[in-house]
Amino acid sequence: MGRARSGVASLVVVGLTVAVGWTAACSSDRPPPTSSSSGAGSSGVVGSSSGGSSDSGTDAPSSGGDASSDASSDAGVIPCYGDAPLTADGGAAPLDCAGSPTCAAHCASIRDHYRVAVAQAAIRCILKLPSCASLTDVRACTDLGIGNACAVGTSSAYCTPLVTSCDPAAGQPGSNIDQAGCERFAHALSASGRAAFSTCIQAKVTAGTCPVEIITCANEIRQ
Repeated sequence: MGRARSGVASLVVVGLTVAVGWTAACSSDRPPPTSSSSGAGSSGVVGSSSGGSSDSGTDAPSSGGDASSDASSDAGVIPCYGDAPLTADGGAAPLDCAGSPTCAAHCASIRDHYRVAVAQAAIRCILKLPSCASLTDVRACTDLGIGNACAVGTSSAYCTPLVTSCDPAAGQPGSNIDQAGCERFAHALSASGRAAFSTCIQAKVTAGTCPVEIITCANEIRQ
């Protein structure tokens, strides 16, 4: 499903601003500037998106199949990323960073935790980094993929029990998680990514630390 973008809407995941309307970043696959990664004005760690387009509850392919495609923009329309592989130079976009010792483990984790095209978009960005010594840069690349993930109808049911069990004040001022932000995050995750995220959250709930440690759970699968 192509999505028209006007301006830059922000989705805050783990205190780092994701440019959901990143037309320029989409074509260059470069992470958003870290200097703007503040989380100011958000509702929290897995916070809600302000602006952007609304998607239907399922991946709705445009003509020809899944909407995931190499990110070429036409009048601000950028295809969303789903389960169909992205292409690069006539072949599949990379799903590993085998040639980069500092990035290989990060790329493997991203490949395992995200839907195919989301992972490819993140890895394509990571391969342009001089190294993966900066986790902030790695997470910013991952967020490029997350920010343009195709919506999935199961995200609401997946997130509701996690959000309410993590923080009874979810969505209120000072909370680090809310339903809309969790769903945006969940749209990007593979089955193993969802399992890892929910397992971490349940562990934090049991420990009584989830409201403040949700950041740890999200970071574990953003790098």
